[in-house]
Amino acid sequence: MSKNLTRKGLAASTGLALALSTLLGVAPAQAATGDVAIAPEYGSTYAVFNSDTFELMTAVRNGLTNDDSNGDPALAYRLTNADEQAFEVSVSLDEDWLIAIDAANEDGFISYKSYDARGVLLETGSYQVWDDSDDSTKSFVVDFEELGATTVHLYNIETYYNIHYVDVTPVAYDSEDGTPAIDDTTRAGGWNYVGYGDGDFAVGITSWMELSASANYGTVDSNYASTAQTVSFYDPAAVTANVRIERFVDDGDNYYLNETEDDLAFSVGFSKRVNHDQIDLDAWDMKVYENGTLGDDDTLGDEDRVLSGLSERDDIDRIYSETDETVSGAGNSYRVTIGYDVAGARVFSSGGFTVPEGSTDADDATLTVADATNTDQEDGFDTSFDLRAGTKSVKYVTQLQEVGEDLAEAGVTMVAVVSTEDYLAPGATVTVTSAGRNISSWMLQLLLVVSLMPMDSGHLP
Repeated sequence: MSKNLTRKGLAASTGLALALSTLLGVAPAQAATGDVAIAPEYGSTYAVFNSDTFELMTAVRNGLTNDDSNGDPALAYRLTNADEQAFEVSVSLDEDWLIAIDAANEDGFISYKSYDARGVLLETGSYQVWDDSDDSTKSFVVDFEELGATTVHLYNIETYYNIHYVDVTPVAYDSEDGTPAIDDTTRAGGWNYVGYGDGDFAVGITSWMELSASANYGTVDSNYASTAQTVSFYDPAAVTANVRIERFVDDGDNYYLNETEDDLAFSVGFSKRVNHDQIDLDAWDMKVYENGTLGDDDTLGDEDRVLSGLSERDDIDRIYSETDETVSGAGNSYRVTIGYDVAGARVFSSGGFTVPEGSTDADDATLTVADATNTDQEDGFDTSFDLRAGTKSVKYVTQLQEVGEDLAEAGVTMVAVVSTEDYLAPGATVTVTSAGRNISSWMLQLLLVVSLMPMDSGHLP
């Protein structure tokens, strides 16, 4: 259970809302747009686990696209792999936008050329990508070992639309492990998807439009080519997970504070950066232990969340989630574990989290910025204030109060909510030292800063 709070945050004892506006001016970066560009369809990181499918998107500039009535130009892909590995490839197509159509049955094909490490052409051929019998696309396996190649060019792909999709998944042949992949028996035993303990995979990908007067798919037309990217598929057996029980605010302004009657919240960071929007979160088991007894038993993907101010999970290097384990009250201890869902996989545990005691006397709290020169804060109850342009850092202090008097209590957990309430120039950031993160959106990005009373370690920016 989360709490949707409006401009307040009641944490283990009490909370504060600190809103900032700033006049820091930073000019936004201007990115040039190419004629052909590739990017992850979701997220921005070019890496997943070896049991995942990586979904790639290709964008072609208006004016370079065409339908099959006028032939050229056409889209092509360059795939590279020096480790004799194999990949299932699926290209998003429709039979109306294929060049190579079998006249007998109207099945669709794209062509390929394979090359060795010296660039010598080894063979040409085709892969079926359209099945006319059921009007569906077909995936195919690019087997670098069988081809004896390090480079494969895929071409004769029409570009009726501006956006095209390619999915790539590592596979292995003649394997007893894994789930059967596509119906392809070019190797004995067919193909299986890989997974835990099967090692890392990687494939280089470049896309380009072939605009030469005499089409030459043996070389990349660098004038109309994307930037080359390498997609990595990491073996989860060689990855560690850092698990933390922690509080956060999601993109719906829901507060996960780990108080009594809350559902326990946590985060996970992997030792190798993977695309959090493309990995299968349900492939990771998650368990919660309360006072040493197993409680919630689910998967990492059951209750994952996007943080406040972000648009995707992959915008930050940790995955945030809540559980179905209800926090029972002060003094109870909790632990969260994560492990890949195969027998014998390593299990990673958070540190213990004990629900803190709150203050029974406090009825209010103040937040005072210790810099009257660079802020226009009126007093400790004025939590919406400006910073003077060019201010590099300010320090703030929180204080519990009872009937208008400061309390001398120490060790009480305090939570401050830091946000931009007004304009933040494009490209500018506010660094919240105690939170370990930056605010970079123009408004409504909320960060939680947690400390013990008195909270005197908060700095902005």
